[in-house]
Amino acid sequence: MKKGRVIVILFLGVFLINSVILLDSVEAFGRFGLHHNMMNRELFNRRRFVGRPGEVGPMINERRIFTRSNDFRANLGPMIGVLRLDLAKLNNKISQEGFATLDEDMVLEGFGGTIGSIIDDRFGIYKLNGTVKSINKSGQEASLTLDYTGLLYEEGIANSFRTGTDLAIGALIGLGRAKVNYSNRFEEEFIALEPKLHLHQQLARLIGLDLSAGYLMTHSFKEKLVDLNGPSLNLRLSLGF
Repeated sequence: MKKGRVIVILFLGVFLINSVILLDSVEAFGRFGLHHNMMNRELFNRRRFVGRPGEVGPMINERRIFTRSNDFRANLGPMIGVLRLDLAKLNNKISQEGFATLDEDMVLEGFGGTIGSIIDDRFGIYKLNGTVKSINKSGQEASLTLDYTGLLYEEGIANSFRTGTDLAIGALIGLGRAKVNYSNRFEEEFIALEPKLHLHQQLARLIGLDLSAGYLMTHSFKEKLVDLNGPSLNLRLSLGF
């Protein structure tokens, strides 16, 4: 049920971003028609649109969420996501001891924030954690818990100051910990590297949505308890600008 709710939330987030972009495109088309009519009127009375205070000429005073003089990003907010893991080896071990197998889709919760340039370099911090559990017919529980924190670097690759939409690529590097609990409890620490593709949509002056897709790669200095590599999809509510 919890995984289903997360998928619904991610779908609604993508739908909301697409709706905002579509509505803004419709609004832009309407503005184009208005400017076209104004340009026709200018052919008959050019002085009416030139140099007179309070008059609006073609392509002037277009509404923008951002301007290039305001190329600054600073926000923070809660996150939710899904990490797809390959737990075949772990599930084989725990099933041999009579425990039920674990779901390979882990729901992640946490927070994240970014600060820096909208069209250039930006930095951030992410903290995420999640748990998958299983209970067999005898009531015995097995679980895998994952949490990691990392620093994020991104670089903007495309943006629209008119719609408040931008796209960036980057990577998160950090430290994490995994805990496996069934007949015994095992724990290991790891280094995390997660390349990301990040889409941001500013919905209002201080509210936005961030959708990111990445691939988590981990390295442990001890023998690996479980393979923690896998694709991830995260949605964040951004409070800021």
